[in-house]
Amino acid sequence: MDVDTETSQGETIAGGPTTTSLVTPCEPNQLQDYFDKLLPLVLGAESSDLANSLWSVSDTTDKLKRFINDPQVNVIFFTKRRDDKKEEDEQATFTYSYICTQEITYNSNNVASVAFIKNVPTLDGSRAIQTQIQLINLPGPASSDSGSTGISPYEALHSYIHLAVAPYFDAYAREKGANEGLVSIGGKKHDDSKMGIPMAKKKITELELSLLHLQQNVEIPEISLNIHPVVQKTVEECRKKGKRVTVDMIENQALLTDSTFLNKLQGDVNGWIKEIKKVTKLSRDPASGTAIQEINFWLSMEKALEGIDEQLKGDHIELTLGILRHAKRYHTTVSFIADTGLKESKEKVNKYNQLMKDFPLDELLSAPDVNKIKESLDIIFTHLKKLRLSTYPIKKALVLVEAISRDLNDQLLRVLGNRGLMYMEYEDFEKIMSGAEDVFKTWDENIKEFKDIARDVTRKRSDKFIPIKISPAHDKLQERVAFVRNFRKQHEQLHPTIVKVINSMEEVKLAYESVKDIDVLDVSIEGTEIWMQAENAYNECVSRVENQRCLF
Repeated sequence: MDVDTETSQGETIAGGPTTTSLVTPCEPNQLQDYFDKLLPLVLGAESSDLANSLWSVSDTTDKLKRFINDPQVNVIFFTKRRDDKKEEDEQATFTYSYICTQEITYNSNNVASVAFIKNVPTLDGSRAIQTQIQLINLPGPASSDSGSTGISPYEALHSYIHLAVAPYFDAYAREKGANEGLVSIGGKKHDDSKMGIPMAKKKITELELSLLHLQQNVEIPEISLNIHPVVQKTVEECRKKGKRVTVDMIENQALLTDSTFLNKLQGDVNGWIKEIKKVTKLSRDPASGTAIQEINFWLSMEKALEGIDEQLKGDHIELTLGILRHAKRYHTTVSFIADTGLKESKEKVNKYNQLMKDFPLDELLSAPDVNKIKESLDIIFTHLKKLRLSTYPIKKALVLVEAISRDLNDQLLRVLGNRGLMYMEYEDFEKIMSGAEDVFKTWDENIKEFKDIARDVTRKRSDKFIPIKISPAHDKLQERVAFVRNFRKQHEQLHPTIVKVINSMEEVKLAYESVKDIDVLDVSIEGTEIWMQAENAYNECVSRVENQRCLF
């Protein structure tokens, strides 16, 4: 029977003949030998520990067999787990055990896991195992206790995407685009836009940004509201019976006049107020981190306050307050919500988030070129006009814009490519530097309008006067871009003036080498010194050439 088959390029030809290849599955002991050699390297395992904890478990061999033979089982995990110390052995060093699973688990004692992924349906015993398997290291929360630097899962995943997956994808896409001889069965060249490569790149960038944002989220503390066992039991009984939770449902009605019981409930309520204030009194200085941290803080605050509000509407809280009202302890119940500051905090955060919701900062952080950066600034400053609707303080807004400037500076450095600029053909160099200067012009235009809005809002709110001043973090970069652009322009213009001088062109080319291999956009003190030294060396050489030209 004819079926579809693949060409060497991975394309399908309808009606091709069926080919069947017989695979001799690898033996479990072969796979175990492979892991025995590899796990000490990737998990820092001792052979004796593997023998005692991993290979001594009866079902490990069964898991290896399924991994070898079952096309549906494509991954197997090996985890290094820190053993709990006994109380009397607090001074003892940690010991470790190793487990094999087909699903990964996240445990506070996990030091690290390694995922082995099959790229074939069945492991072939006649081929090297390493050609049929990929592996990836996954750090665990106990890694720092084992002597290594602990990183969060978000950090680990971000580094994989940013430093390996995205560059690997980009390298393949570039090579695919450069290979003009690669054609489809229909004789047409591959079209990246139709193949979805740009969209895939965008999605990878978005994933990278999402993981970065998760690292930068400011944690809002989770509150714990202590519930009295009598209240807990009453609520559970009412739910079982499908009855409404009321004071009358307390099994021991004598408790309603028991001062010890009532004092305990009153103490619980005072504890709730303290717990809730841990959240309602929270604030942050936007100067202390990134713009996305400030945005995410207020969005997270809104969710946290909504969660507290939901808890306070629950049966346990209502019953506790109901018991205290029944005992006429009104001084606790009447001011409860006011004392928490929950209502005021919710109102403030909701109004702040009229500005923070749907903030288009990702447009800047994911911009792949200077044109997109320029467009992103227009989008961001258009959004910042919502400051008129929000009660977000002007003083904070000014600092937030400065934080956005830091993001702009970082994104420009990523896009401009630092060391590659001076190697570019002059036409390409001029295009990208002109685009960079357009970005700075766009910032300046938008800042002027934003300051007008800030002054107008300050006046309408009758706020105390504050100077509307913004110190952009990219000022030095802007100066350096203009200087380097002018430097390169003068270098290009030097060519027609020295062509008549023998060997002059070679000397100027040699002088230019001194600036090609430095980071021309490094505006740190050290980077500026390096640039000045390279520029001086270049100028000295050009001066010698100019002097030679005067002799002719």
